[in-house]
Amino acid sequence: MKIIDNFLDDEHLQPIIERISGSYFSWYWSRVLDDHMFLEDLKYNFQFGHTLFRDNTITSREFDLFLPLLDRMNIKSLHRIKLNLNPITPKIIEHGYHVDNEFDDHTTSVFYLNTNNGYTKFQNTEQKVNSVKNRLVTFPSSTYHTGSTCTDSPRRLVLNINYIQKTE
Repeated sequence: MKIIDNFLDDEHLQPIIERISGSYFSWYWSRVLDDHMFLEDLKYNFQFGHTLFRDNTITSREFDLFLPLLDRMNIKSLHRIKLNLNPITPKIIEHGYHVDNEFDDHTTSVFYLNTNNGYTKFQNTEQKVNSVKNRLVTFPSSTYHTGSTCTDSPRRLVLNINYIQKTE
């Protein structure tokens, strides 16, 4: 696992945050996980998402806004890029351990777009990576992990990127 703070400069980060936090950005309701056996209360098995790229296709007109971030990453081939918005909850809810995909050659990066008391937790180590604005955490896509909600901000915003890294 690799954690990098202050991943983007403000010149590239601010337009992203302003756009996705605006009133006219399209967010779509979805289940967090189809296998919701980990949730105490199924009413929290939802989030809002916005898919930017999937199945070798740009799926959002907002894709170009994220090019400065993608250009800084060591990407050979993209699989999926998705924004997630988890609304505030009365207590922190973990959504359940999952893998983004089971291919050994795939990598996941989570880019945190706001600071809050939510986190990403990893099953085998119980290590938590706190949601800190402009932090990037990278790990193998086959690693079991869970995201959470937050209790101290109106929303938790993350960008999930699944890809194959260039070999160096």
